[in-house]
Amino acid sequence: MKNERINLTPGLCRDLKARDKEYFVLDLNCPGLWLRVYPSGFKTWYYHYRSRGKQTTKIKLGRLEMLNPTQARKRAKEIQGDIVKGNDPLERRKKWENQLSFGEGLKGWFKNTLTTPTFSPKTIKDIKGALNVWVFHNTHDPEVRKKLNVLEDLKHKKLSSITKKQIKNLHKVITEKSPYMANRVVAYLKMFFNHVSNGSRINPCKIPSKELNQETEYLDYLSNIELDAVLDRAFVKDERSGRLLKSHYVQRSLSPVSCCAIAFQLSTGRRTRDEGSNIQWSWLRYGKEPQLVLPKTKSSKKQKNPKLNFGLGKEAMEILSTIKQERLCEDSAFYYPPEDIRNKYVFPSKDFGRITGPNAKPSKTPHVNDVRVTWKKLLAMVGITRHLKHYATRHSTATAVLRKSGNIRHVGKVLGTSDKTASKYSKTQHREEIEVLDDVFSERVKEKIREVK
Repeated sequence: MKNERINLTPGLCRDLKARDKEYFVLDLNCPGLWLRVYPSGFKTWYYHYRSRGKQTTKIKLGRLEMLNPTQARKRAKEIQGDIVKGNDPLERRKKWENQLSFGEGLKGWFKNTLTTPTFSPKTIKDIKGALNVWVFHNTHDPEVRKKLNVLEDLKHKKLSSITKKQIKNLHKVITEKSPYMANRVVAYLKMFFNHVSNGSRINPCKIPSKELNQETEYLDYLSNIELDAVLDRAFVKDERSGRLLKSHYVQRSLSPVSCCAIAFQLSTGRRTRDEGSNIQWSWLRYGKEPQLVLPKTKSSKKQKNPKLNFGLGKEAMEILSTIKQERLCEDSAFYYPPEDIRNKYVFPSKDFGRITGPNAKPSKTPHVNDVRVTWKKLLAMVGITRHLKHYATRHSTATAVLRKSGNIRHVGKVLGTSDKTASKYSKTQHREEIEVLDDVFSERVKEKIREVK
């Protein structure tokens, strides 16, 4: 393909593969128009020209994501016209940069770059969700709308006019709602500006870390007593029939499927969405040493020898065996006929295929996905008033394992993480030491000592 002129069509440009070294592809229809393909996979249009009495010069026209071949040829011809008239082509490029708005640039990035397999579906969802709210103002949340009303609307500003001061102000306003989200929005926009600028302009999102919100790792968990209390209310059986005690869930407006999913997570330490609530019956192995065999985990891509097989204890097996019995009864929330896709899942969703809100689309998830409402009800039932994220189920299991065994390696094996990652749970032990000391001295009455003059 070297030095060969080719009719560059959108499809051909899209299919050009990256190599170990960058290379150029010359356009057949426009002399001087080259498409530069970087080892990273990025593709950028350049126009090569020779000014009078000068060496060949190249000028960047823009990325393939922003310019299709027809648009790139149009820009190249505009430069040719400037050269004939004796005008500086660089002024033309500045004009193009000023024409693109912040919102247009983001939409182009969403459509052409923020795609799989470069980015995971979850990352794409998180980035689009955050920027759609705080840049495009697509939200019905009244609290967020109040914050947006005091913000400068940046989406119509020219991309080249966005300043660090504006980004800092955006970060400040979001911080009032969510400090964590404020940092994430700046990080996402930093990725975007790095992409569109390709090093040609200062990134307005390069804010010193000391000016961002300090983030502390969330490590709250259920104590021994709290863990037992939540389990006792999440998983309740009728000892006579061996089934779930229906009256317990009906009287308290609890979802039995969500309750059992929470109980399973507490008894295994599995992550909520990708290791716990989405498990299928085919992933379970029975025998003397029952196991859950996962196709992947959140961290398996980063590990050379990822742990995908996890042992199941008596508590987890009792939950699963009870659900197996429930699946046979047509009056159960776990029952679905064999032809229903939900029959494959341990924790099926009653909302699958349903529209659950005025602006919502039919749910495409056949298993339970969000159990936070049930989680809050269970915490209230046992008298836990502090804010405790549902992710604390995993922390609670890890802390309980460490408390019982005293071995960090056991925690890592249960969670499927490295010993280094598991060691963070050792920090939580200090809270229990403090609680014990507080209990010891809680009823002590201080005697007033008369001051001797």
